[in-house]
Amino acid sequence: MNLNFIKPKTSTEEIEKLKEIAEEAQRLRKVSPNGINSWPDEFKNKIVKELMEGKLSTKEISRVIKIPKTTIFGWKNKIKKERQEINKSFKELKVVEDQERKSTTSKTLKIISKKGYEIFGLDEEVIIKLFKEGLL
Repeated sequence: MNLNFIKPKTSTEEIEKLKEIAEEAQRLRKVSPNGINSWPDEFKNKIVKELMEGKLSTKEISRVIKIPKTTIFGWKNKIKKERQEINKSFKELKVVEDQERKSTTSKTLKIISKKGYEIFGLDEEVIIKLFKEGLL
């Protein structure tokens, strides 16, 4: 694998990440009979995550997996748009202290959504109430 294009200041960790991405790309690349590449959504999400974290550039990833930068920009824009749509579907919550419930003896729960969002520190009754009101 030729990585001569990598910037001189690229860290060993970044080089290893690019090698990992290149190997994964070779393994996951599907080519249709008319020569068009396709990639699993999990791979696209991984690439976009790497870009969002700012550790790797679109140019580096494009060269390593041998696809146009515009394709990667398309993946990034599509995922950003999907996230914006998801964010629009959430209702805004206002957190207030319940003066009647200052007891520390109540049982608290932690909820982790499919997307990895965490809500914790609320007691059972509050969570049930939020579910009934359609806020969770």
